[in-house]
Amino acid sequence: MMKIYDNFLNQDELIKVSNALVKRSWWFIDDYTENKQNFHNNRTLGATKNNPNDFDSCDYFFINKLSSKLNIKLDLIHIRILMNCFKYGDTPTPHTDNRVGGPTFLFFTNPTWKWWWGSGVQIGNKFVRAKPGRLVIFDGSKVHNGKSPNFLYKGPGRFSYAIQYQTPLNDQ
Repeated sequence: MMKIYDNFLNQDELIKVSNALVKRSWWFIDDYTENKQNFHNNRTLGATKNNPNDFDSCDYFFINKLSSKLNIKLDLIHIRILMNCFKYGDTPTPHTDNRVGGPTFLFFTNPTWKWWWGSGVQIGNKFVRAKPGRLVIFDGSKVHNGKSPNFLYKGPGRFSYAIQYQTPLNDQ
């Protein structure tokens, strides 16, 4: 199961969201899983929230947007929020978000993104390109990984915001 919604966030929403997200506390996520070239280069910027008491107005914006546009009601105790910033040279490790098949809602939040900068997410054997305002919904138990932009991109990074739901959704 994978669904892609283009223009899920409009340009004004993307600007507000990106301004709010860059003000968050970010840290390096250092994954020491060795890749096939036998070197480590998996340091990417990230931020995680696991506790609904830590959610702020930006987090509720995304949650409410899913509720209003797709009629998806999320029980907040089952939510993990993760933000990523991938830069040229990052090599994110393939992973799963949960083991039970709960959905991951992945938003691409850069207000501007050119297709020739590359980047996106690999979900199984399917590659989904980064695109401003795009929402990708997929089974979080499926192996996936973000892809960094190529050398042509000179900005601060390719940002994404993911709501990882840690249990299957009940039929709406």
